[in-house]
Amino acid sequence: CSVCGKLFSDEKGETETTLEATVIPATVHSLEKAEAKDASCTEAGNTAYWTCSVCGRIFSDEKGKHETTLEATVIPAKGHDWGEWVVTIRPTCTAEGKQERTCSACGETETEVLPKIACPSANMTDVPETAWYHDAVDYMMAKSLMGGVSATTFDPEGTLTRAQLVTVLYRIEGEPEVDGKHQFTDVPAGQWYSDAICWAAQNGIVNGVSKTEFAPEEPVTREQIAAILYRYTKSEPVKENKFSAFPDAGRVSPYAVEALNWAVAEGLINGSDGKLLPNDTATRAQIATVLMRFLEK
Repeated sequence: CSVCGKLFSDEKGETETTLEATVIPATVHSLEKAEAKDASCTEAGNTAYWTCSVCGRIFSDEKGKHETTLEATVIPAKGHDWGEWVVTIRPTCTAEGKQERTCSACGETETEVLPKIACPSANMTDVPETAWYHDAVDYMMAKSLMGGVSATTFDPEGTLTRAQLVTVLYRIEGEPEVDGKHQFTDVPAGQWYSDAICWAAQNGIVNGVSKTEFAPEEPVTREQIAAILYRYTKSEPVKENKFSAFPDAGRVSPYAVEALNWAVAEGLINGSDGKLLPNDTATRAQIATVLMRFLEK
């Protein structure tokens, strides 16, 4: 009553009451827990929180003493931790390539197309685009490991000398400094191949055709290629005999048996017309292909 201040429980003022009697005690929160969830690279997570099913309020503790907001419980997504790009398909002048990178946290892989490259052998009139060796020649020329014999010819059917092969490996190694000391009397100082052969001899990559001769200008044979690459990689012997099925396997020189078996096992040398031809010279196109396979491994 606005006049006397009495309280009534009915609108007609017939039943007097007290203020205390009108109070309805607060109910206890009925809390339901939302479990904590770690954030991933792409999805947000959250800390644990409790929601009251009666009033909808959110708390950060199970007793409902510390009210919070849903936004405050959010743990932002971490984002990918990408590794380095790795080329899985090398682009050529005729086909696009592909590179991939992988997130070290979740393992997701991202792929990117690599555009075609300008043809490194475009000026070589004897390296047609449809030739089986075109890609290998491009590969070696792009890395400045092999060049043409002139400004317009690569000479794919020509031979590569022993000095030239060792020089390619020397370039791959970054042309380290050498002291010029070696045992070969036919490798004088000051030649374009002198440092390369010195480096190869000092590192046990070449033994020469004798104790004192290297024969730098002799064409390199298929078994010599295998032996030089085998020593260069310091590979372990392959237990299984991979070349015994070749009809000319008996022509392999004793020093090259282990190396050629490794080269066949690695897919570097596949034979020609069903034969190994270990003592035959290899063409520049064939050697470019062997070296491309070797470097890509």
